[in-house]
Amino acid sequence: MAIAELSADDLDPLMEAATLARDTLADAEAFQEVLERLFQQSSSLLLRNQSATGSVDAAQGALFAAGQLADLMQQQGQLRAEVAFLREAVALPLPSSQTRALALRAAQRAVGEVGDNELGVTLFQKALELAPQDTDVMGQLAAQYDRMGRLDELLVVRRKELSLTTSVSRKLELRLDLARVMGELEKRGGRMATLLDNLRDSPGHADSLDGLERVLRERGAVGGVFDLFSSQAAQLEETGDTERAA
Repeated sequence: MAIAELSADDLDPLMEAATLARDTLADAEAFQEVLERLFQQSSSLLLRNQSATGSVDAAQGALFAAGQLADLMQQQGQLRAEVAFLREAVALPLPSSQTRALALRAAQRAVGEVGDNELGVTLFQKALELAPQDTDVMGQLAAQYDRMGRLDELLVVRRKELSLTTSVSRKLELRLDLARVMGELEKRGGRMATLLDNLRDSPGHADSLDGLERVLRERGAVGGVFDLFSSQAAQLEETGDTERAA
């Protein structure tokens, strides 16, 4: 397309050509060709820290082209190529929120259909780096650490999420999982402390009681099991929950 042969610093003609090819001509081949050119020129401007001369800035051009090209690769079943391309886009100096979205899309595809868990973890880590308090990303990263047996890193992420969440029910879940991982890693008192935290927040919490009972029985502290249940029953009676105390 002749319109795609104009100034390398003016992205407006390329954006117009892409829209024309997609919406008016319905020419998929021309659309992809212009998108590739738009991404290349936008990326070059970003990496040189140079502004575009038209109304379409470099970040806008790169993000539009990246999203559309990734969609085309997905539609064509080129999922590994899609992940590799998105990883390239993530490396550009784009606004952090958009970079995070690209990294998450690539990470989810990598650990899903592509089956590249290592790359997926790298991309989830990048997304979390850009939004350090995003507990949803923490959960996705933690799931990969767990799947891959990277338990030390899993503990770090779970503890970080625990420090941020305000939901008591989620705290209970996280501490139960921390207890499980601690048990797999060390079989030591860390499990007990974490489960006791659960019981302080929610006396009589059944799963935490079960976990503590297992810990005590593993240690041969059968008397401790009786003391534990007696203590919890007393706390429940104090709060008026006589049914659960029984």
